Amino acid sequence: MTGTAATAPGPRRAPGRETPAPSTKYADCKADGLTTAVELQDARGETPRHFLLTVTNNLRTPCVLNDAPIVRLKAGNDAPIVETLGEPDTEPVVVEGGGKAYAGLYVFGSDEGGEAEYDQSDRFTATLVAGDGTERAGTLIFDLPDDLKTVSVDDAARVDGWGGAEGLVMRPINLL
Repeated sequence: MTGTAATAPGPRRAPGRETPAPSTKYADCKADGLTTAVELQDARGETPRHFLLTVTNNLRTPCVLNDAPIVRLKAGNDAPIVETLGEPDTEPVVVEGGGKAYAGLYVFGSDEGGEAEYDQSDRFTATLVAGDGTERAGTLIFDLPDDLKTVSVDDAARVDGWGGAEGLVMRPINLL
């Protein structure tokens, strides 16, 4: 797992989101102001499927994460985009300076075993959604935890939107 260890207030939901994120008093988070970390949620010895993606705001000022991250399990802009689990929450998440936000990621549904070959990934990328959802605010790279070189991925992959609590973003992912 990579990233920084910071003890700071966590994210909070901005009040009502009936207008685009720029109407909040905070700017959108930009990729160059965030540090990333990935934590495997499955027990040792189980097939790695469930991951917690964490971003830490390295700035002193709060910033806003909009919608769900646009996640790709392979490198390049032509790699398939992971579908969002259910309807994405359109309420922005305010990440305090030094604070963290989380997204849950499920990467692999098949488990045929034997000689079956699956696509492999050694990292995940997440493009940040800005403004009203038509703009992008950079792409983050999430390297796998140190003890994993690659993981199997398939089209059953799903991502949950940004949230301020690990348990809340992982709960629906862990049901898969």
